[in-house]
Amino acid sequence: MKTLSHILFVLFFVVFAEKSNSQNRKTDSLIRNLKNLSEDTLKANSLNTISRRLWRVGEFDKSITYARQAENLSRVLMESKNINIQRTAKIELASALNNTGIAYWQQGNYNLALEFNLQSLKIYEEINDEPGIAAGLNNIGLIYDNQQDNAKALIYYSKALKLMESTGNKAGVGNVLNNLALIYAGKGEYGKALEYHFKALKIKEELGDKTSISASVSNIGNIYDLLGKYPEALKQFETALVLVQETKNEQGIAACYMNIGSINAKLKNESAAREYLEKALAISKRIGSKEYLKECYLNLASLDSSLGKWLSAYNYQKYYITYRDSLLNEENTANTIRLQMNYEFEKKEHRDKLEQDKKDALVNEEKQKQNIILFTVITGLILLLLLVAVVFRSLIMNRRQRKVITEQKDLVEDQKIILEEKQKEILSSIRYAKKIQMALIPSETLIDRLLKDHKQG
Repeated sequence: MKTLSHILFVLFFVVFAEKSNSQNRKTDSLIRNLKNLSEDTLKANSLNTISRRLWRVGEFDKSITYARQAENLSRVLMESKNINIQRTAKIELASALNNTGIAYWQQGNYNLALEFNLQSLKIYEEINDEPGIAAGLNNIGLIYDNQQDNAKALIYYSKALKLMESTGNKAGVGNVLNNLALIYAGKGEYGKALEYHFKALKIKEELGDKTSISASVSNIGNIYDLLGKYPEALKQFETALVLVQETKNEQGIAACYMNIGSINAKLKNESAAREYLEKALAISKRIGSKEYLKECYLNLASLDSSLGKWLSAYNYQKYYITYRDSLLNEENTANTIRLQMNYEFEKKEHRDKLEQDKKDALVNEEKQKQNIILFTVITGLILLLLLVAVVFRSLIMNRRQRKVITEQKDLVEDQKIILEEKQKEILSSIRYAKKIQMALIPSETLIDRLLKDHKQG
């Protein structure tokens, strides 16, 4: 009854792993109060609380409905510009995905359970929510465990245990020890399995949670069952039943009924065996658990076969095969859907990539054009500046040359004036000297006339 023990485990595990301020409120009261909540963040939290409470009592379809509502609302809230609202919405989104994954897991739909739990874990890692990360790791380990993939289950359980120990999460440590014990039991290491179960039980008794204690006691009963110690196993299962009945957990009660019925069959207490197995079957039908229905019909077929009731055994066996195949078909369908979704996603991703590449090419082309224009403009400006500089330099040089020429011209003019003045002075001097000479020396005419007169006289 390994699967049943796992289901009991996850019920209380997530309750400890996730924080909720509404654990003592009735589910119907929470549902009625939804319309009175003005803040969407509170509404998302309330939807998650309702979903959590519903899967705890075996209302898996309803649980998924409320979880998906919480998921949709949280995704809308994540678009808020308020950072605090964004973070709260992310926490609620992770919780909603986790709730959906757990509900699917308890219905035996392991592929969808894994898908939602992986999404939840990714968000918890993004926001560094260590309790959420630990819960996600453990729940993924449970799924791999149910799929008989012990290697992967051990990896996730070990990671969860390490994280819970480092954060001081005693409840989480006890729960993971339970799951590790179940792995060792599956490998036939019953001594080690009992060691882990008793360690887990001690922690849970310290915490005083009846549902959690019931799970550990039931798991210990399973080991005694595997060891062939049926009276000891029956005692453990009856103790677990008393505890789980106080919590009114229908799924847990069904698991205990089934375990007690199975042990009574092995002890040849046929009437007690049938009584408890039929009780388990009734609850399994009510909560709609295909996994439980499959196990109930298998046990009833085995019981009637041992009593020689071949017709009823055959009918029960047919029901068992129907639910077994249904679970397998759901798994195969989920795989097909997943492959189709992956194909469509990859196709869309490829299409988006081509579109983006085209956009990038256009952007790059535009950038190149702009760069060419910019380069041309800058080059033109530089050339213009150089031209202006050359012209300016030429103007300055011309101005300087004109100034020199003007100065030289002025100098020549001055020299000319000086020369003319000198020439004038020289001419004046000559004329003056000539006057003096003329004054001192009679004129030639006068001299000639006087000489002529002298000769005549």
